[in-house]
Amino acid sequence: MPDLSLFFFDANQPSLLVFGQHDPWMVLLSVLIAIFTSGMALQLAGVARLSSSRLYRQVAIITGAAALGGGVWAMHFIGMLAFQLCAAVRYDPAVTVLSVLPSLFASWVALNLLARNEVSAVQFIGGGVLVGAGIGAMHYSGMAAMQMAPLLRYDPWGFALSILVAVVLAIIALWVRFGLRRHLGGVPAIVVSGTVMGLAIAGMHYTGMAAARFVGTEEFAMPQGVRGSFYLALAVAMATISLSVFVGAANGLLRYRHLFRELEAGRSHLSSLLDAAFEAIFTIDDEGVVRSVNHAVLGLFGWPPRN
Repeated sequence: MPDLSLFFFDANQPSLLVFGQHDPWMVLLSVLIAIFTSGMALQLAGVARLSSSRLYRQVAIITGAAALGGGVWAMHFIGMLAFQLCAAVRYDPAVTVLSVLPSLFASWVALNLLARNEVSAVQFIGGGVLVGAGIGAMHYSGMAAMQMAPLLRYDPWGFALSILVAVVLAIIALWVRFGLRRHLGGVPAIVVSGTVMGLAIAGMHYTGMAAARFVGTEEFAMPQGVRGSFYLALAVAMATISLSVFVGAANGLLRYRHLFRELEAGRSHLSSLLDAAFEAIFTIDDEGVVRSVNHAVLGLFGWPPRN
């Protein structure tokens, strides 16, 4: 059995806690990023649900999961940059990058559920558990990337609460999206459901941060953030927004191309039916100009149908 005292904070043993706080503007930026990427991902889930092509459906789900997973990771990373500690902190780059994998999995599960027409209660709960667990795994693996003199510990009750918040809010976010689909459509539904899902992601992160305990000796009199953290947070935010917009535009073009092909196929089928008719059929615009005729006009009037 591993020694849980290496991970959890024991309030009964006296320890010197290092003080920390959050930059409110960067916290707000992290929440807005979570809401924006959630809204874009939900829009792509709608594209996948309406697509009759299996290929386009999977493309929308996978690219949407990449955008949402990147947004969840960006929200977490900006939230970590917003945290200021009375000690020097740096982040292991490999662990920080690899922490995106659980959020990609959670996003893929969420969009697969949202792309369905009907979801049972069992699927709601199971999907919410997987999504919440994925977001929680991303958060705590990202926290493990912190390199500093103080030791990182967690209040066990706060730790459990953060996982519960992630699961419950994920289930609520999925349920809200399906509920709004029947009563509220278009942009308002995307805005409301994206806001709920974004707040669910941010809620888990900051609940987990509240459970963190930093045990050691303070190095600074006042909390200090990572050098250049504000500009780094802006760069991550802009990159995340650009990725989401690019993914949305690419899926929009694919959707337009697919609909255009379906329209052309339907037009060819209709032309074949009209040409097979024995009666002469004309289409005339509102100015009285003949726009098309079928093959029967050749026998009736002697006109070639394409002239």
